[in-house]
Amino acid sequence: IAIHFPHQSMAALVAAGLRAQKEISRVDVLPSGGAFMRALRSSSASVFMVDGMSLGATLLMDRLDRIRRAHSSAAILLLAPEHREILRTALQHGVTGIVRADAELDSCMEALRQLAQGHSWLPADLVGELVGARGNGNGHSVLAELPARQRQVLELLANGMTVREIAEVLGIGVKTVETHRTRLMQQLGVRSSHELLVMAVQGRLVA
Repeated sequence: IAIHFPHQSMAALVAAGLRAQKEISRVDVLPSGGAFMRALRSSSASVFMVDGMSLGATLLMDRLDRIRRAHSSAAILLLAPEHREILRTALQHGVTGIVRADAELDSCMEALRQLAQGHSWLPADLVGELVGARGNGNGHSVLAELPARQRQVLELLANGMTVREIAEVLGIGVKTVETHRTRLMQQLGVRSSHELLVMAVQGRLVA
């Protein structure tokens, strides 16, 4: 894991807490300023944690873009500000997980576990708030054109559920859920479950 906080004292505290977790093998602290890119390029982290509270919106998006360009397959966990527009934009800039800034360590660790396994991570209530602000102004609904079962699968994916969890909730097989997910990706022209979530949050899908 690599963490990037503009305040180095806070970064040191967070790093110490993460290093105390047995399941984490290494924690790098990415510095601020000119040394950021050198440290970023040399990092071997698969998950990056970024403080979205202390960085201004412009600098935050710049940092997210740089992380994504340097590590295209890495997961990015954002400690979330309350500003919903910033959260929507952050998802467009490569964030794959969001936790609230006041989240307990257990919540952060669960988010890190899920991201390390290739899943997205968003609090269900936050997804609801973001998707609740959806709409593109012309009344067109891509989601309304999907079969009912595919809409259900998409909404559950958007709430951070795994394929197995969705199968249990809907009472169908895991392979059936995977088939629905594949068809959704094909129909909507996306490559991953995370991109489906981003589409929903951006408002391109209207429930």
